[in-house]
Amino acid sequence: MNPLSKAPLEATTPSRPEAFFGKIPLLGWAIAHAMQHQRFHPIENAYKQTLTSRGRDEALAEWSPDQRSDAARMMTLLEEEFGWKPPAFIPTDPCLVAFWAH
Repeated sequence: MNPLSKAPLEATTPSRPEAFFGKIPLLGWAIAHAMQHQRFHPIENAYKQTLTSRGRDEALAEWSPDQRSDAARMMTLLEEEFGWKPPAFIPTDPCLVAFWAH
């Protein structure tokens, strides 16, 4: 099973208009937020597609037996608090992706 890549999150930067609107209170912030959502949407969809294809049970099988109960609790937290559905993270996935507040 291949780990998720953190490269898309590290490589994306705000466009000049997004940065400009981000400096304007209220309406500008709303526009910048919409532009940011549009920028991250394809990345989020790619991550969700990979996580969905894995399945929770397959992901838990990647963890060592003594870590599986902790991993199951972590997956529950990632689903409830960060919105990852399904939270099928494996040990080699970067924390940057798992804790990204998408």
